[in-house]
Amino acid sequence: MSDVVCPGGMQLSVEGSHDKGLQLQEEGCDKPEESRRAISADLEPVESGSTLPAETKENKWKLAFRQLIFMKRMNMQFNDRTKNEIELRQQNISPTSLICSVPYFNTFTAEEIKALVAASRRESLRPGETLLLSLANANIQQEGNFCIVISGNLALAKTSVPSAKALRQAALYPQLRLGIGDYFCIHSSSDMKAIAMELAEYLTIPMNVRNGA
Repeated sequence: MSDVVCPGGMQLSVEGSHDKGLQLQEEGCDKPEESRRAISADLEPVESGSTLPAETKENKWKLAFRQLIFMKRMNMQFNDRTKNEIELRQQNISPTSLICSVPYFNTFTAEEIKALVAASRRESLRPGETLLLSLANANIQQEGNFCIVISGNLALAKTSVPSAKALRQAALYPQLRLGIGDYFCIHSSSDMKAIAMELAEYLTIPMNVRNGA
């Protein structure tokens, strides 16, 4: 004979399975909450560590500033060394090299260049000192002197212009000053003057040497 199932027993079994389902559902709901808490706990140290204290930022700025000052000083020292090397080369440059660097002397023979070198001399001007480019005793037989700037800068102006004004204008306009390698002439018809803007040196060459005078 088949077993007879009581309706009351079926109800109890259903109710029991329903309670187990609810229990599993509640346990499943609890686990995501715990995982969210664990994730948030792991993230909190990272977020707090990403924000640097004000003192740390200030130290970084100070370090960057010190590095900038160091690089600037190194650049200044390099520029000073370069300037010193240039000045040393200028002091050691030969009169022959100076004369041959001027296109005007390209037509001169080797013997004439040698004669000019032998007759040339170095002269210097102190800051503010003036050199008149006209001959004191005008003479048709005199050809004057040819001068090449070796070092420093000279302000070029008319004789009638006050020296202070000429220096200011030369500081503003490069075309009004003579620098290294520039040249000028001293002759009877000149109404110009040269004023030393700093300690300057130039090579002066008497032009009457070519004619055998």
